[in-house]
Amino acid sequence: MKAKHRYDAVAANLKDLLDKRDALRQKKLLDAIAQSGRSYEEIMQYLQNKPGEE
Repeated sequence: MKAKHRYDAVAANLKDLLDKRDALRQKKLLDAIAQSGRSYEEIMQYLQNKPGEE
């Protein structure tokens, strides 16, 4: 039982850290998009292009 409680605590901590990492990545991505000067359409077109399709 001790191992299970310890595992659950570590798993919860990992999930919290991963959530924080994802939130930070999203913020950085949104900041980069806002500073890029590109339009929504330009960004979406770039993201949807396959490599070598430019």
